[in-house]
Amino acid sequence: CQQLEPELASLDNVTVYTFLVPFQGETKPIAVWCAADREQAWERLMLHGDETLLSPGAACDHPIARNLELARRLGVQGTPTLVWADGTRTEGFVGRAVLEERLAQAGSRERQP
Repeated sequence: CQQLEPELASLDNVTVYTFLVPFQGETKPIAVWCAADREQAWERLMLHGDETLLSPGAACDHPIARNLELARRLGVQGTPTLVWADGTRTEGFVGRAVLEERLAQAGSRERQP
């Protein structure tokens, strides 16, 4: 995930939906979810390895267990896993060129009558 995040962050005009899945334990995903600013906490953690905005031990209503259940039902076994607009999946790291190619393909399908 930490290798992929800078690639995703460098893309323009793209919305990325991130589902925190606790394949390596619940502590950090829950801490990110419970942080005062989730987006900033995620960005600092994934892009800079900075955990200062995390709220370890914080209690809040979070979807982490549901996300894990969904991942298991879908056969997702690790992160990162990208689910594309056409429903296909890519597991593991992919570079910017692959991301841009897949996004261009999705965009061209949307423009077809």
